[in-house]
Amino acid sequence: MDRASTRSHRRSAGFTLVEVLIATALLSVMALIAWRGLDAMQRSVTVSQEHSDEALALQAVLDQWRRDLDQMVALPAMQAIDWDGVAVRITRRDAVDAGSGVRVVAWARRGVDGAWRRWQSEPLRDRAEWASAWQQASVWARGDMRGLDDARTVRLGTVTDWRLFYFRNNAWTNPLSSADTPAAGTAPTAAAPLVPEGVRLIVQLAAPRSLAGTITLDWVRPTLAPTRG
Repeated sequence: MDRASTRSHRRSAGFTLVEVLIATALLSVMALIAWRGLDAMQRSVTVSQEHSDEALALQAVLDQWRRDLDQMVALPAMQAIDWDGVAVRITRRDAVDAGSGVRVVAWARRGVDGAWRRWQSEPLRDRAEWASAWQQASVWARGDMRGLDDARTVRLGTVTDWRLFYFRNNAWTNPLSSADTPAAGTAPTAAAPLVPEGVRLIVQLAAPRSLAGTITLDWVRPTLAPTRG
């Protein structure tokens, strides 16, 4: 048998062991690359979905904040809004039936997890009920009213810090300052409680989350008349 026929016989015999091993290794590498690509795509979809869910949840919370302020009412001998550095309390119209009275709502950062929570009272029909609910909101904000937490409290998310500022006298001021003290001859009576022209909310969202960071939201009183120059 000559050399040419020997080479032809070897070709027809199939792949050698080395060639099979090389091909197997190449296929393994290609499979690994493909798997990593699919894994990266899946992670991207998951992160995108988490970001979308967090954005929708945050939007719902901020919408509720705006609604509470939009429905804020100033009634005789009833405080419309109060910020004590821990919680904000708001007297607002009832969302279900405007004719059924008002409610007191409170927002506070509470618990060991730093959760931002919202509490609301039952519908209130007179000043005595309002005064009781106003006090309950203050007690709740400090975590001393556990019996009513489950029924009236909504967990809104986790924050590390939050602050409020009022727009008064053409400037953003600390609500705990005396800027609301009226000058002589211009003081509203108890029949017309003071309501800030605007409220600025600054909230620090906790990490790790896709929307971690500082959010600033300004609210303007709907009945505020524009200033003419």
